[in-house]
Amino acid sequence: MVNKQERCLALMKEILRERFLDLAMVGYELREDFDASEARIVCRVRDVRTGETQVIEGQGVGIIDAFFHGLKARLAGRYKSLDTIRFSGFTVRGKMDTGRAPASSDALAEVTLGIRNSYGAEFAFTHASRSVTRSGLEATLSAAEYFVNSEVAFLAIHDALRDARAKHREDLVTTYTAMLAVLVENTSYSDVLEQKRQEL
Repeated sequence: MVNKQERCLALMKEILRERFLDLAMVGYELREDFDASEARIVCRVRDVRTGETQVIEGQGVGIIDAFFHGLKARLAGRYKSLDTIRFSGFTVRGKMDTGRAPASSDALAEVTLGIRNSYGAEFAFTHASRSVTRSGLEATLSAAEYFVNSEVAFLAIHDALRDARAKHREDLVTTYTAMLAVLVENTSYSDVLEQKRQEL
C-alpha cells in the first residue's frame, strides 16, 4: 500500500506544483488534565512554500485527538474529505539501537498512523524522531496534508478533463482519465467529490 500511496503523492505534487500543501511542524504547547480526560494544544506550523506560520488550536482527549480536531477546524471547511477519514491504527516503535544516551532514552520513536478513507482503503503515515510526541503530531499532519492534496488534485484534474473533452483533445482525455483513476482511490468521499465523480 505504501508504494501505491507514494506514487499517488508524487502525482499530486506533479499536478499541484506551487498549490501543493506542505506544512512543517515548528512547535507546540500542551495542557492536559488527566482527571477530566482533556487536552488542549496550540501548535505552530509553517507553510514550506511561503514561509508563513499559522497556529492550529485544538481540544480532545489526548494530544493526537486534540491536534486532529484542530486540523479539521482549520482545514475541513475548505477540504470536506477530512470529515470522512477515520483513524484505523496507531503504533509506536522504539528504535532502541539508535539511542545515544547510556540508557537509550533518546532513541528514535517511530509512529505509524493508520487511516481508512470512506471507501475502506487503508493508508499509513509514518514519522520517526527522538520525540514520541513530535512523531505522532508529524504523522497526523502528513495524513491531513495527504487527503487535502488528494482532494485538490482530484478537482483540478476533473476540471482539466472537462476542458479537454470540450476541446476534443483525446490525448489529454486519456491522460487525465488515467490520473483521475489513481486519485479516486486515494481520496475520501465528500459531497463535492461525489458530485464531480457523477459528472464523469
